[in-house]
Amino acid sequence: MDAFLEKVKVVFPEFKCARNEHYEQDETVFFTLRTSHTILYKWNLLNFCRKLMKLVEETPDLYHHTYIGISYKVVAWQKTLNMFGNEIPRFTTQFTDFECKNDEIDEIPFEFFEHVDKEKFVDFNFFEVDFKGINGKD
Repeated sequence: MDAFLEKVKVVFPEFKCARNEHYEQDETVFFTLRTSHTILYKWNLLNFCRKLMKLVEETPDLYHHTYIGISYKVVAWQKTLNMFGNEIPRFTTQFTDFECKNDEIDEIPFEFFEHVDKEKFVDFNFFEVDFKGINGKD
């Protein structure tokens, strides 16, 4: 898994890629956007899925299905008032997961934005991808 994680970091330089170091058999990689004072990194789900699909195609050890989880922020439905009685936005986190065939990864952005409330959506928090089968062959 460590060699594969290094390959993932090369494919996704705009992300901090990490795995659960406390559980050796965990095949999940977490992707959080890098922060920089000089470079503005933006979330791009379609670009992420295209790179992921290419990575999966180049890695024959993986199983035929991939799990992808998307954590994102939305504006809460409940009204929140500050100490002056003015309404202020309150953000909550939601999570959507997908289990798809490896050749259908590029369809995830369209499916995600079809179901998300576009008026309440704020930004992504992180992506998680379970690369099933990578530990058995590494």
